[in-house]
Amino acid sequence: QHRLGTFIGRNYYDKPNRGASALNTPESVSREDDVMSVYQANWNWVTSNQAFLESRWSYAYMYFPLYLKSTDQSLFGQATSFVSRAAQQQSRNYRRRYQGSVNFTYYLNNALGGRHELRSGLDYGHVPVGQFQDRNGNVNPSWNSVTGRAAEVTLFNSPIESVATVDTIALFFQDTYTFKRLTLAGGARWEQLEGYLPEQQSPPSEWFPDLQRTFEPIRDIVKWTNIGPRLNVVYDVRGNGKTAAKASAGRYYYTIATSTPNAVNPNFNVSERYAWNDVNGDLRFQAGEAGQLLARSGALSTSFDADIKRPYTDEFTAGVDHELLPNLRLGGVFVYRDEKQRFGSINVGVPDAAYTPVTVLDPGRDGIVGTSDDNPNLVVFNQDRSTLGQDRFVITNDELFDSTFRGVEFTPNKRMGNGWQMLAGYTFGRTRDYGLLTSTYGNIGQLSSPNDLINAYGPPDSDVTHIFKLTGSYMLPYDLQLSGNVRSQSGKPVTREARFTLNQGATTVNVEPRGSDRLERLTTIDLRLTRSFRIGATRLDMYAEGYNLGNANTVWDVRTLTGRLNV
Repeated sequence: QHRLGTFIGRNYYDKPNRGASALNTPESVSREDDVMSVYQANWNWVTSNQAFLESRWSYAYMYFPLYLKSTDQSLFGQATSFVSRAAQQQSRNYRRRYQGSVNFTYYLNNALGGRHELRSGLDYGHVPVGQFQDRNGNVNPSWNSVTGRAAEVTLFNSPIESVATVDTIALFFQDTYTFKRLTLAGGARWEQLEGYLPEQQSPPSEWFPDLQRTFEPIRDIVKWTNIGPRLNVVYDVRGNGKTAAKASAGRYYYTIATSTPNAVNPNFNVSERYAWNDVNGDLRFQAGEAGQLLARSGALSTSFDADIKRPYTDEFTAGVDHELLPNLRLGGVFVYRDEKQRFGSINVGVPDAAYTPVTVLDPGRDGIVGTSDDNPNLVVFNQDRSTLGQDRFVITNDELFDSTFRGVEFTPNKRMGNGWQMLAGYTFGRTRDYGLLTSTYGNIGQLSSPNDLINAYGPPDSDVTHIFKLTGSYMLPYDLQLSGNVRSQSGKPVTREARFTLNQGATTVNVEPRGSDRLERLTTIDLRLTRSFRIGATRLDMYAEGYNLGNANTVWDVRTLTGRLNV
């Protein structure tokens, strides 16, 4: 009647070149050296032949550092997006998670003419995190490698030692009701979520010596209480168990990243971006070389809308499953998904009226001025110099941050029989949004100026129009088993960008409609041949695997910034 279980796991992860790519050097990436621990206990109790209780309690800890590999100032190339000399920041992250859940299930054989499976439960989570950040020189300078001159410099309030916490508690109830050919599964989840900032402090700042460095707790930065309803319907069309019509509807509320409260944490990143007057031409920033202030950002100029609402996803599905042959099922489903009330930071300190439309020259895809693909009439928005540095952001809900998905999926599934099995699927889908989400504070969007909306609506990088997958296995003579995977999917959507120097500094905009081009389709084939042997009571499996048997050499990402480079 009682079953107790425990689990303890400890992992080490060493990645000496975190973030390595064609756009940096070995010195300008991070050294990652993680330690992860999980401790868990569970207790299951069969209270009767109609009911049982499950409980699970766990604690997880992660130390997640990204160390600098150089003591030199990082240098960002505006013409190339190339980072050299050092990574742009160092962070040491501490993450803890206390999690508990208790679920109770009760089976009722006959009520209201049918069978019921009743479930209720409680979930609790407490997630405190700490993030310690610093940079070489506490600056991020940038230059233009085409002209060879310094361009801009961003000054930070680092070193900082910030902490934040997200707490959740939830209650749910559901009933799975079976009546003749019909099965209904409905329920609701009540949940309360709070993000807040504990008491904290940081060492003095070199570039912001007058900033406060000791802070009292701040509660209820976001605090939401919501109920999410869900319903699933399955109907046996002919009553013979071979054809099922299915539909579902549900609302799923977002959790938030533990970094989200840091968006308004006065003990988190604060920065000012200046024109850089590199007097001695050494491309290393020294005190006194900051020119005109271009922009401010960070928690001191950011606030949450007092009426901000919790983001959610509404999802609706409808489909049919049919047993075409014994052990062979065909399925089709339509999916409609809307992500609503997503939030982002909008610059209310500099209104749209402060921007003037100006015409600039887009050199076209060849990156060369004076050729036939030039566009001399591209309109961008230049900021009034008198408003530079007046940035003030409010994090709020806006339809510009929402996203939609529509898709259909077809799935044939052959269970093991006559020595073979197979699962295949084809999905056709479309995702559309304005591409304003960032990863700085846990996928909070950002709308800084009208330039962010130029050619903004379209497919995100994650949009894959066509996906086909096939996996299966076949028993060969001599107890050999052949298994394999075939995957074919559309390439990533590509949006060409260009960077222009405006009053507010270097500004990157989409110069073609978002997702107007795609990379080529990616198709891969993998196979495995397995043979099992029995040696007494021991089974030994030997296998040989072949990956990418078609030798695909498909380009999966490209540089989207316009311009010719000497490499």
